[in-house]
Amino acid sequence: GKTVPDQDPKEKASLISTSRILTQEEFHKVRLAQLSKHLQKARSKKPSKTTSTENKSDSLISSSSNGIPEIVPLSSIERLYKRQKSDKQTRLESIEAGREDRGKYGARKGKLNDFASKSNKETRKGKSFMMIKHKIRQKRGRRSFKEKQIALRNSLLKRFQ
Repeated sequence: GKTVPDQDPKEKASLISTSRILTQEEFHKVRLAQLSKHLQKARSKKPSKTTSTENKSDSLISSSSNGIPEIVPLSSIERLYKRQKSDKQTRLESIEAGREDRGKYGARKGKLNDFASKSNKETRKGKSFMMIKHKIRQKRGRRSFKEKQIALRNSLLKRFQ
């Protein structure tokens, strides 16, 4: 092949990949390099707690004869980005901190002012159906053709199922 003069690695890699066909071994090397870069990035984000024996076993496993490890390293099985479990006390503290700014859950009960009159919605709830049915009928008449069509279809489906 051609000898490539000294230049930055990206240009060199792009020149090689465009000028000739890569072999399976070269693809394997590229894949290994990408994996190792990814693992290094993941390990650098969290403080390392690995022992020297684990590092030795990783190096022994990766240096097998055909490139395929027979014993899978623990680091490749475990999640790369794992949050440490917090103890009960820290969990409770974070929960209490989150509760400080919010109000109570649930629907508002009653009126804001006890002496205020009822809203139209509240008075309608107190009336009997016979008093309100004409209003519902008028409301139904104002619907668009499409809405009426959908309502009819749904009622027929319910009836004949």
